[in-house]
Amino acid sequence: MKLLSVAFLVLVHSVTFTNAFFQHMFQQQQQPQQRPVGHSAQMWQHQADAVDCSEYLCPSTLVCVSKPTDCPCPHPQDVKCVIQDEQSKKTSAGTVMCISGASGCDVLDRFSKW
Repeated sequence: MKLLSVAFLVLVHSVTFTNAFFQHMFQQQQQPQQRPVGHSAQMWQHQADAVDCSEYLCPSTLVCVSKPTDCPCPHPQDVKCVIQDEQSKKTSAGTVMCISGASGCDVLDRFSKW
Protein backbone atom coordinates (compact mmCIF):
# COMPACT_ATOMS: atom_id res chain seq x y z
CA MET A 1 0.00 0.00 0.00
CA LYS A 2 2.83 2.38 0.88
CA LEU A 3 4.51 1.63 -2.47
CA LEU A 4 1.25 2.38 -4.28
CA SER A 5 0.96 5.75 -2.46
CA VAL A 6 4.53 6.69 -3.37
CA ALA A 7 3.97 5.70 -7.01
CA PHE A 8 0.78 7.76 -7.10
CA LEU A 9 2.55 10.83 -5.66
CA VAL A 10 5.39 10.50 -8.19
CA LEU A 11 2.85 10.24 -11.00
CA VAL A 12 0.92 13.32 -9.80
CA HIS A 13 4.10 15.38 -9.47
CA SER A 14 5.38 14.37 -12.90
CA VAL A 15 2.04 15.22 -14.53
CA THR A 16 1.95 18.57 -12.71
CA PHE A 17 5.51 19.38 -13.75
CA THR A 18 4.84 18.40 -17.37
CA ASN A 19 1.66 20.48 -17.46
CA ALA A 20 3.41 23.52 -15.95
CA PHE A 21 6.31 23.15 -18.37
CA PHE A 22 4.08 23.08 -21.46
CA GLN A 23 1.91 25.93 -20.20
CA HIS A 24 4.99 28.06 -19.71
CA MET A 25 6.34 27.20 -23.16
CA PHE A 26 3.08 27.96 -24.96
CA GLN A 27 2.42 31.14 -22.99
CA GLN A 28 5.78 32.46 -24.13
CA GLN A 29 4.79 31.89 -27.76
CA GLN A 30 1.36 33.51 -27.38
CA GLN A 31 2.63 36.89 -26.25
CA PRO A 32 1.94 39.50 -28.91
CA GLN A 33 4.86 40.76 -30.93
CA GLN A 34 5.77 44.37 -30.31
CA ARG A 35 5.72 46.57 -33.39
CA PRO A 36 5.23 50.26 -33.96
CA VAL A 37 1.51 50.99 -33.84
CA GLY A 38 0.16 52.74 -36.91
CA HIS A 39 3.49 52.88 -38.72
CA SER A 40 2.62 50.31 -41.38
CA ALA A 41 -0.94 51.62 -41.69
CA GLN A 42 0.33 55.16 -42.18
CA MET A 43 2.83 53.94 -44.74
CA TRP A 44 0.14 52.02 -46.64
CA GLN A 45 -2.21 55.02 -46.55
CA HIS A 46 0.52 57.29 -47.92
CA GLN A 47 1.21 54.86 -50.79
CA ALA A 48 -2.52 54.42 -51.49
CA ASP A 49 -3.02 58.19 -51.61
CA ALA A 50 -0.22 58.46 -54.18
CA VAL A 51 -2.02 56.10 -56.62
CA ASP A 52 -4.34 57.81 -59.09
CA CYS A 53 -7.37 55.53 -59.25
CA SER A 54 -10.96 56.44 -60.12
CA GLU A 55 -12.31 52.89 -59.90
CA TYR A 56 -11.27 50.19 -57.38
CA LEU A 57 -7.89 50.18 -55.65
CA CYS A 58 -6.80 46.67 -54.67
CA PRO A 59 -5.84 46.76 -50.97
CA SER A 60 -3.05 44.18 -51.10
CA THR A 61 -1.33 45.33 -54.29
CA LEU A 62 -2.47 48.96 -54.75
CA VAL A 63 -3.34 48.19 -58.38
CA CYS A 64 -6.24 50.12 -59.90
CA VAL A 65 -8.85 47.81 -61.49
CA SER A 66 -12.47 48.09 -62.61
CA LYS A 67 -13.84 45.65 -60.00
CA PRO A 68 -12.51 43.77 -56.94
CA THR A 69 -12.42 40.40 -58.71
CA ASP A 70 -9.88 41.85 -61.15
CA CYS A 71 -7.31 42.39 -58.38
CA PRO A 72 -4.10 40.41 -58.88
CA CYS A 73 -2.63 38.24 -56.15
CA PRO A 74 0.14 39.92 -54.15
CA HIS A 75 2.66 37.12 -54.84
CA PRO A 76 3.50 35.92 -58.37
CA GLN A 77 3.51 32.25 -57.34
CA ASP A 78 -0.10 32.46 -56.04
CA VAL A 79 -3.11 31.36 -58.05
CA LYS A 80 -6.17 33.63 -58.04
CA CYS A 81 -9.42 31.77 -57.38
CA VAL A 82 -12.84 33.40 -57.61
CA ILE A 83 -15.51 31.80 -55.44
CA GLN A 84 -19.03 32.45 -56.67
CA ASP A 85 -22.44 31.69 -55.24
CA GLU A 86 -25.69 31.79 -57.23
CA GLN A 87 -26.13 35.54 -56.76
CA SER A 88 -22.54 36.47 -57.63
CA LYS A 89 -22.67 34.34 -60.80
CA LYS A 90 -25.40 36.66 -62.11
CA THR A 91 -23.36 39.78 -61.41
CA SER A 92 -19.94 38.29 -62.30
CA ALA A 93 -18.76 39.19 -58.81
CA GLY A 94 -17.48 36.84 -56.14
CA THR A 95 -14.91 36.41 -53.43
CA VAL A 96 -11.28 36.33 -54.51
CA MET A 97 -8.75 34.14 -52.71
CA CYS A 98 -5.10 33.72 -53.58
CA ILE A 99 -3.89 30.15 -53.10
CA SER A 100 -0.33 28.89 -52.81
CA GLY A 101 0.55 25.36 -53.75
CA ALA A 102 0.19 22.87 -56.55
CA SER A 103 -3.49 22.10 -55.94
CA GLY A 104 -4.60 25.65 -56.76
CA CYS A 105 -8.33 26.32 -56.91
CA ASP A 106 -9.23 22.62 -56.70
CA VAL A 107 -8.99 22.82 -52.90
CA LEU A 108 -11.56 25.61 -52.79
CA ASP A 109 -13.85 23.84 -55.25
CA ARG A 110 -13.96 20.81 -52.96
CA PHE A 111 -14.86 22.95 -49.94
CA SER A 112 -17.50 24.95 -51.80
CA LYS A 113 -19.43 21.76 -52.64
CA TRP A 114 -19.97 20.85 -48.99
